[in-house]
Amino acid sequence: MARAQGTASARGQIFDHSTDFLFVTSGLAGAAYAELVPWVLPVLIVLAFSQYVLDSHFLYHQKSLRMSFLGRWNGVFYFGPLLLIATARISPENSGLYPLLMTLASLLAYGLIISTLLSIVDRAIAPLRHSSGD
Repeated sequence: MARAQGTASARGQIFDHSTDFLFVTSGLAGAAYAELVPWVLPVLIVLAFSQYVLDSHFLYHQKSLRMSFLGRWNGVFYFGPLLLIATARISPENSGLYPLLMTLASLLAYGLIISTLLSIVDRAIAPLRHSSGD
């Protein structure tokens, strides 16, 4: 709401992103424990989020978080496997939706592993691109 009204603060942004991170990571860690998604996905999310916060603060000396295009979309799509798993769990047993939704959740999780790795690498080499452009 604050973003829509143009009143978002740096602290509010950090709070918003941190709560999303905790929700998604906890949910995906639970799904990984239940062997519904690969365990590496929540681990990579922790690494990527830590890199995001630390880079923004220490490397770019900003109070607000410095988002990347890929990181932003990863943040949106991290909710996807959880939504698909939840929808599968409430679908009627004989509808055939459960296996389809679980397959989609698994495929999305593997896609997010790849895109998260790409995001981590992109963020790691971003300072090199900026320094060579000076």
